[in-house]
Amino acid sequence: MRFFRGITLGLFLGFAAVVQATPFEPGPGSDLRRELLDTLRPLAAYDLGAPLVFRVLEISVDGDVAFARLIAQRPGGAEIDLSDTPMVQWRNVDHFEIDGPRFEAFFVRHNGHWQVVQCALGSSDAWWYGDRCDAFGTLLREQGC
Repeated sequence: MRFFRGITLGLFLGFAAVVQATPFEPGPGSDLRRELLDTLRPLAAYDLGAPLVFRVLEISVDGDVAFARLIAQRPGGAEIDLSDTPMVQWRNVDHFEIDGPRFEAFFVRHNGHWQVVQCALGSSDAWWYGDRCDAFGTLLREQGC
């Protein structure tokens, strides 16, 4: 099972038709990488509590779209105890149904600012397969798009 959060943007569907360049991974310490992680951080902190940092498993950018797979952890690398998070303690989410503090997130850049289009915490399946392949397919080739 997965804990899922979606944000609908009216402009999202327009990105499906955009001609895209070759995807690349912004390097550690780069402004672009920092922007993407900082965009997701408030959503992650809402569920997992602050402070938190991300360990990047994969991050890929293609023009004005991006995809990231990340593991949230506490500063210094300490694991997050899901049973001791706001989503479990305050919102009664069953932490046994979440496959760890791992995020997958889709981003779009609009008017120079990155926005999270959709993200999932602790998913155990490829929830994006199909409906995200059109707009983000160049970023998801290894995932089957």
